[in-house]
Amino acid sequence: MALRFEHAFTVKARPEKVWAYLTDPYRVAPALPGAAITEKTGDGTWNGTITVKVGPVAARYKGTVRFETLDAAARTATIVAKGQDLSGRGGADMKMESRLAEKSPGETEVTMASEVNVTGIMAQFGRGLIQDVSNQMFQKFTEAARVELEKPDEPAAPAPAPPAAAEAAAAVEAAAAGMPGIGAAEIAAAAAASSAATPASPAAQAPASPAAPAPPIEVMSFGTKILARAFGRMMRRPLFWIVVVAVAGLIYWLSAR
Repeated sequence: MALRFEHAFTVKARPEKVWAYLTDPYRVAPALPGAAITEKTGDGTWNGTITVKVGPVAARYKGTVRFETLDAAARTATIVAKGQDLSGRGGADMKMESRLAEKSPGETEVTMASEVNVTGIMAQFGRGLIQDVSNQMFQKFTEAARVELEKPDEPAAPAPAPPAAAEAAAAVEAAAAGMPGIGAAEIAAAAAASSAATPASPAAQAPASPAAPAPPIEVMSFGTKILARAFGRMMRRPLFWIVVVAVAGLIYWLSAR
């Protein structure tokens, strides 16, 4: 089943900041429900997985993501992705073109057009249901992307403090100047002995603890809302009510016998 999706959103961030984010799969994957990058296999190519759950049916795809074209000057990119369901029940191919445009100073519009071919169990849900899944996933992605991109830039790090050795030398010189009869060598030796006797603070002694691992990406389920909308679409079709009337008539005929 071949499908085409077009989406757009605006984010309050500079185009170069948005470009750096969208061209880094390790930053984009956590914003996609059920997606994860497992490894980089080459220049512009990554392996990854994505899981989609619709009601009681879940499909987990494993495949590759590759940048077919990258034009930083025009801020356009073409991404090609291919994946196979790990249960062997189908696959999916995607080609997506994205473009960035500066709407105003500090505001960027992102437009995406993708062509997707789905086979196997997910294709059995039909075009409307897959469109609903795509819309839900894009909504979650834009929410996460805005949170990441609209963070204020971190302030520049302050200038480093003077080295402790320079401070100690200045103190020795000042003490020597104020205490005639005592040489600088004696004062320096006393300062060194005092520094050696003072234990280091616990924070300085303790080794840096490793960063906590990122929590696993939660697999999202869109089943309840999507199935409800699909049922609503069915109710607006005349064929649905013809079937309802026929079933009701059959039940009445059977109960009247």
